[in-house]
Amino acid sequence: MVAGELHPDVTAGEVMERAPLTLKLGERATLLTALDLFQQYPIQSLPVVDEQGNLQGMLSLSHVFQQIDPRSLYQHLEQLQQLVTEQQRHHQLEQLVRKRTTQLHQANRALKTLSECNQVLVRATAESELLHDICQVILETGGYRLAWIGFATPETGAGAFAGEMEDLGDYFSINDATGEEADAIAIALRTGKPCVIRYDTPSTYGYGAVLSLPLKDYYASNAPAAPCFGTLNIYATPLDVFDSAEVQLLSKLAADLAYGIKALRTRTERETAQQELDRFFELSLDWLFVSDFNGYFQRINPAVSKTLGYRTEQLLEVPWLEFVHKSDRANTQAELQKLCQGQATVYFENRFCAADGSYRWMAWTAVPVMAQRAIYGVARDVTERKWAQDALLKSQQKLTLHVQQTPLAVIEWNLQGEVTEWNPAAEEIFGYSKAEVLGRCAVNFLVPKELRPTLRHLLSCLLSGKTIEEAIALEHFELEVADSTKIKVAHENLTKDGRLIICEWYNTPLVDRKGQIIGVASLALDITERKQAEQALQLANEALELRVVERTAELMQTLEQLQAEIHERQRLEVELRTSLSKEKELNELKSRFVSMVSHDFRTPLTTIQSSAELLEHYGPQWSEEKKRIHLHRMQTSVHRMTQLLEDILTIGRAEAGKLEFQPKPLDLRQFAVQLVEEMQLLSSAHTLVFRSSGQYDRAIADEKLLHHIFSNLLSNAIKYSVVGSLIEFELICPDSPQGEVVFCVRDRGIGIPPEDIPMLFTAFHRCSNANHIAGTGLGLTIVKKCVDLHGGAISLESQLGIGTVFTVTLPLEQREPLD
Repeated sequence: MVAGELHPDVTAGEVMERAPLTLKLGERATLLTALDLFQQYPIQSLPVVDEQGNLQGMLSLSHVFQQIDPRSLYQHLEQLQQLVTEQQRHHQLEQLVRKRTTQLHQANRALKTLSECNQVLVRATAESELLHDICQVILETGGYRLAWIGFATPETGAGAFAGEMEDLGDYFSINDATGEEADAIAIALRTGKPCVIRYDTPSTYGYGAVLSLPLKDYYASNAPAAPCFGTLNIYATPLDVFDSAEVQLLSKLAADLAYGIKALRTRTERETAQQELDRFFELSLDWLFVSDFNGYFQRINPAVSKTLGYRTEQLLEVPWLEFVHKSDRANTQAELQKLCQGQATVYFENRFCAADGSYRWMAWTAVPVMAQRAIYGVARDVTERKWAQDALLKSQQKLTLHVQQTPLAVIEWNLQGEVTEWNPAAEEIFGYSKAEVLGRCAVNFLVPKELRPTLRHLLSCLLSGKTIEEAIALEHFELEVADSTKIKVAHENLTKDGRLIICEWYNTPLVDRKGQIIGVASLALDITERKQAEQALQLANEALELRVVERTAELMQTLEQLQAEIHERQRLEVELRTSLSKEKELNELKSRFVSMVSHDFRTPLTTIQSSAELLEHYGPQWSEEKKRIHLHRMQTSVHRMTQLLEDILTIGRAEAGKLEFQPKPLDLRQFAVQLVEEMQLLSSAHTLVFRSSGQYDRAIADEKLLHHIFSNLLSNAIKYSVVGSLIEFELICPDSPQGEVVFCVRDRGIGIPPEDIPMLFTAFHRCSNANHIAGTGLGLTIVKKCVDLHGGAISLESQLGIGTVFTVTLPLEQREPLD
């Protein structure tokens, strides 16, 4: 029946949410089972089915109570109690086995972790590598979730970690720990014992327990009191981990880890110390060596090779006694025997021969180590010091010899002015023996009474280092003060026999190594005879000076006469040279004049002669035109000869200073126009052009000299220009009479070479490119003389093959004739 409908083909199990409660016939303790079902479920009746599941009837709770026998029920309850007890014992055994298995697993895990970590400790060469590998082994071999190592202070070391914590970062510092783990770390550091803390609920990262193991020197003699320098922290997920056995094994791991850290740090420190020792060994300027008892070097630093000049191999392969100086080998061998017997060498000096044949003094200290049969030593090169000592000893010996043999009195006195040194020269000069003056104040018996206060002041200034004023120099003193440490003084002194002598004293303070003044050293020289000689010399000098004055007056008179004679001779010599120079110039002028006359006069004379002969013989037959040509040639030659003679006469008057200068008012423009017309008539083959500018064209000038100037310039322009070329003559006048007038003559001729320009105005000079053109070399010389007489100036600009421009500048007014 389901929901009020009858379904005979459907079982109850197909329509119910769970299988129906039934009681099968034949089950053991059927009634007890039924009673148990009634107690568990709120039902009124219980179906009874056979083994095939067919319903046989219904059983109610009252019927069950009616069918139960109390005695059988009691027996059944006892059996049931025994069964329950056996099941409980069986369950307890299972729990014990399970617990023991877990403990064995944990112990095995810890033991395996310990074994793997010990292998890491054996292999580790660096602390950071060790810490990282230990944490990794704890995770991989032990199966823990997280392991990290932290140190109490940053100076103690840098930690490491491995495990599941994404945001761990630098979270392996003890100071950064929080929560329960901070409590575990604090307890472990404080007590020096392992500390396990289990979380009430899993942490954020799923950890159930944390174990903090202190890191300290477990193998030290006072291990319980040894300070902790860090912790090993292990995290696990289960809450029941870290039992006593596992903690004990992991504590052993922490102890081994602490020992490994200490061992690595000790080894690192030892290696660092050895490196520093090796570095000092290599860098030391002193010898550092290890020798065996047989006298062989086992190890040497570079200073040994550098000092002796041998290679290290050479020094190691033979006994080092072979390098010792022959004179020192016996003593060195004896010192080596003492070392082999266990006696240390505090200080010993000997000489070692270097590769270059020299020797070096070495001062060394050595200590034997009998267990190693080795000698450890250090040696310093003291050659320079030995040389300095020898030099100092020789210097002291020389100084002593000089003090004993010097003619100067050597006297030393202390701060109280008492004599402490008195050499033989002092005995000879003053007459006192050394025994008589030692310990006495020298001022009291060597100096006259009137000088003693001043001498005491000098002595006190020297001993105190005060400045000495030169104002203390008295009548009987000659004082020179170089500085506060050097004083030269000359004064009278008393001898033992009462004689007065004059001594020159050189005084210098004596100082110790600290610079403190401890006395005065004085050198005294008897200058009595020198002073007497100086006085005699002074008298002789005075007489000589008088004689010199008289003789000087005589010499001055003679000198004046000689100077007058010399001046007269110099004057005559100058006149003679001038005459010779003029005569030489005259000879040169004569030679040039003869040469010029022979050339320049012969040509026109020849032309005149030939034309005259032709006219004489052929005149009647020739036409008038041909006759006129020959007559014109004769006239040109005559004009040429006349011009040549005029130039010669003009240059002669100029050289003799007789060239007349007669300035008069002159119309410059009219003068220039007439000159151009005149020159144009003489040369029809060239075109002459005149230009003028300015307002004031009148001047005071010598017309004849101006004619010489510009006729020569225009004649040269025509002579040295190409036929048919243009020649320009320009006059530039000022606007007032105070100015200067400028003439320019410009041609387009052959030009003047630059090297000829400096000699251009010299008489008879011809340009190097004008030898093929007739000329005397006098024209420009005359031009220059005439321009100078006017007080003017002439200049030129010229380019070869292009032309030349001569510029003449003259003053408009002449104040007075110029010489």
